[in-house]
Amino acid sequence: MELLCIETHDSGTIIAGQVYVALGVKKCPCGCGGLLINVGVPEITIWANCCNSNRTYLNNSEYWWFREQYFVTIATDEEMEQYQSEKQLVNA
Repeated sequence: MELLCIETHDSGTIIAGQVYVALGVKKCPCGCGGLLINVGVPEITIWANCCNSNRTYLNNSEYWWFREQYFVTIATDEEMEQYQSEKQLVNA
């Protein structure tokens, strides 16, 4: 799934306006219920802080996992065609 980054991370590791491919999605290990997305950025430390609960947890992955709020999904051509045809029906 392709994702558009809508906010640059403070570290500069992901940049607003860039397209990334989601390699994985998981719930935050701290238990807050937030979703994290792996876009292939190598991890630089084994510890991570949850942006929702501010708890520190062990990141047992070689990748940096980012909050879902940094991204939006990009519609496929098929999804855009479906949207356009539904929009035309509503406006008719």
